[in-house]
Amino acid sequence: MLQSRATAGLAPTHVLAAVLTCLLAACADNAGDSSSAAERQAPEAATNIAPQAALQMAVEGLGGRDALESLAGFSMQATRDRYELGMGLEPGSGLVRATVSDVQVLHDIAGERLRLDYAHTNLYRMPRKVTELVLGGSGYILGRDFYYDKSAAAEAGQQVMSPDRWAITLKTERLLNPHLMVQEALADPSLLLPPSEANDPSGLQLDDDQVFPITLYLDESQQQRTVLVRDDWVRRLQDSYFLELSTGGNYFVDSNWYLRWRAAAKLDDVRHYPLIIQDSVYPVTLHVHGETGRISKLATMEHDLHYGDVPLEVTYNDWREIDGRHFPMHVMLSIAGAPSLEVRRSTIAVNPDFDPAAFTQPEGVAASPDAVLADRGRRLSQWIQGISHAGSPKPTAKPEINPTELSPGVHSLSVTPDDALRTLVVEQSAGVVVIEPGYQDLRGEAIIEWTAQNISGKPLSHVVLTHFHLDHAGGVRPYVAAGAVLVAHELAESHYRRLFGRPKSRILPDAYDRKPVAAKIANVPGDGAYRIEDPLRPVTVYPVRNRHTTDMVMVWVEKEQILFNGDLYSPGEDIPDKTPMGGVDLERGIREQGLQVRLLAPSHGFPSVTYQEFKAHLAVDGY
Repeated sequence: MLQSRATAGLAPTHVLAAVLTCLLAACADNAGDSSSAAERQAPEAATNIAPQAALQMAVEGLGGRDALESLAGFSMQATRDRYELGMGLEPGSGLVRATVSDVQVLHDIAGERLRLDYAHTNLYRMPRKVTELVLGGSGYILGRDFYYDKSAAAEAGQQVMSPDRWAITLKTERLLNPHLMVQEALADPSLLLPPSEANDPSGLQLDDDQVFPITLYLDESQQQRTVLVRDDWVRRLQDSYFLELSTGGNYFVDSNWYLRWRAAAKLDDVRHYPLIIQDSVYPVTLHVHGETGRISKLATMEHDLHYGDVPLEVTYNDWREIDGRHFPMHVMLSIAGAPSLEVRRSTIAVNPDFDPAAFTQPEGVAASPDAVLADRGRRLSQWIQGISHAGSPKPTAKPEINPTELSPGVHSLSVTPDDALRTLVVEQSAGVVVIEPGYQDLRGEAIIEWTAQNISGKPLSHVVLTHFHLDHAGGVRPYVAAGAVLVAHELAESHYRRLFGRPKSRILPDAYDRKPVAAKIANVPGDGAYRIEDPLRPVTVYPVRNRHTTDMVMVWVEKEQILFNGDLYSPGEDIPDKTPMGGVDLERGIREQGLQVRLLAPSHGFPSVTYQEFKAHLAVDGY
């Protein structure tokens, strides 16, 4: 039974009720299926049939050959809920519902044109309207793609869609609409693979401890979350400072939420046949129901920067006939078994008369194809799209380093195109310390190259992580491959051990896959500190009691009196007329350690601010 605690700061009752109804309905039994979740068991090994026979079954299940071949396009209205891994409260656990979106889809299949008009609301309840437009081999963004982008292109509301994003947009729509793959297989039977040639996409299956809690909202100023949790999570933390600081009591208990999602994503009986189609990343298996011909599930593989190669599964529910064709109205996409995307369709129109103006190419912008970048996008599609739809900057695959010297030997690095993350590089007498690797591996490789060119003759000695969130720690593996000691809070050690112990990627190998070494991890004790001694520029890492994550640390460059923090205080991004409560946590940590701070260097926002500016911001509400 769902339990709740209603406290100050909670969403209005009718809004929150709708949210919880949607969350729980997402895991309900399949519409139109009389069997219960308990009755739907994992299928036994399906009886294999010839690929052409499986294709014919799928064609009939979608409405027949004539209906499928004459499907030239469709329009849809839907809601899409996007979840992200790697952004929870404790290392290695927790989902966030990153975006709730209303979307209108115009897909001109025959004309190779696609338009997606989104009204996104992100984790911080910030609304944003944006259009993704694909015209053949080119893509465009209309509207603000990134909340904090102040560039001229963003202000004009017309930008080129990067080649990887173009490929991701097309791939996601193919995953959600199996008609497109079946059409292609009808037109080119050479795409079909026999069952013996398909690899089993089973693999990593995340458990309850890695999925819970599910963050529904995050207050940007208060740094408190509204979360869906298990009862044992509450019991474990109920006597700690962290539960009240991080949630303010805004939590809802439903211990079986993930179990219901997994039950709804299982095939309902043994009468399924595999239809296997070639793909540039990994073979796609469509599980075709032996009695109805409906496609119940899609299974394939792609890459996640935290978990490596992971099974990607799409479950199609609530099939309805529309103008002689059958469409699923409820679609669930899972990564490693965890919710990633849920789609609920309200209306579908087949072969509509599209307004030509809807597919007009923006003036003054021109796309540049890049096959290598597009291929990378397909291999990392759901990881990148989740970040993009949340209104965060997409990690760039070709970063250029922009250094700001805060003091001799201390540099704040950002990248172009902007990914809103800053990395601190500290030169010591015999080595280089890098603090906050950032989103992804190619960013790390670029920074390692920059340090080699600009701080010559000194090896990379340490890489320090303020906390485990993917925008801060996603790109750590190249540093460890280069020989750096990883420094992080002791509570995160097991998470990073898993990160470096995962199987070598076949989908998207990184620097650590190419050069695996024994990971050297140094723990920051929760009641102490970790010091990187150096006669020139010593660095000390302290734990911080805070409301953002349990594994938070801050980094002190002692002689220069520079303090680096991640997410607790972000000048330029924090709401200017509100006291940032993460900053309050940071100030308490500064006082507890007795630090005489001159400059604050953040992971987000400005390269630095003075301690006096920081204190003035804390005082806006009388703190």
